[in-house]
Formats: sequence, structure tokens, C-alpha cells
Amino acid sequence: MESFEQEEEKRKIRVEKPDGEIEYIDLPTTLYATPILHRILGQDVLEGIEEVYKEIKDVLQNTTNPPMNLESFELAFMGDVDPVASLAKWEKIVRVYKKAQQHMSSDLESRSTTYSVLLYHSMGSLLETEKGQEGVKLLMKLYDESE
Repeated sequence: MESFEQEEEKRKIRVEKPDGEIEYIDLPTTLYATPILHRILGQDVLEGIEEVYKEIKDVLQNTTNPPMNLESFELAFMGDVDPVASLAKWEKIVRVYKKAQQHMSSDLESRSTTYSVLLYHSMGSLLETEKGQEGVKLLMKLYDESE
């Protein structure tokens, strides 16, 4: 999966414009605040967010710029159009992340790569060159087969 990190700088997000035209824009490497759409999240959503955060805390604190704490993670959900659906996607990422750890190295770099691949795959943002890599194929399969 070494080339995954090498491709990181070239990462693009596929955006469909209102007229149907497809555009690829650079994925930001720095996290930015999003507008708050939901000032209050339900207790069950907040508890779910905290559980997800606990599972990937070390990755979020060591690989995001700036390091993401629980409050920042919660704020991201407050900016989602549908925080409940977003939480379900994150819970799926974490389930697969934990399952994948049984098959992969447990060092921070490997965990970060696993997290990144799962996140980008969940958004449909993996590059075609990455999709052909064996480790990425395994993660995509685990994610796609997960409930």
C-alpha cells in the first residue's frame, strides 16, 4: 500500500455540477470547519460519535491537521446534512477497520492507511491505481460486504 500514500497528494474528489458535468477537485489536506446545520444532536447520536471516535482516536489525533479531538469530530457531524446517516457510515468504517486490523500490521502507519482507504472508499474517492493494490482490494471487499 505504499503507493497509496504517494498518490495522496494527487487525490481528487468527484463532484457533479448542477448541469451534470463532472469535475474533479483537489481533496484538502487540512481539515476546515463546516457550517453548523444542527445545533443539537440527539443523545444516541452523540454516544455513537463518541464510540466511533474512541476506536479511531489515535489515527485522528496523529494524522489529521490539526489533530482532531472529540469536540472537533462532533462538530463535523453538526455540519452534516444527515448526521444519523453519516454516523451509520462511520460506524461501518470502524467495524471494517477493526476487522481489518486482524489481517494487518498494528503500527500507526498501517492503521492510518487502513483508515484512509476505508474513508476514501466510503466516499467513492479512491483512485483507480489504488483500487488495483492487493491490500486496498481486501479493504474494499471487507467494506462492501459489511452490513
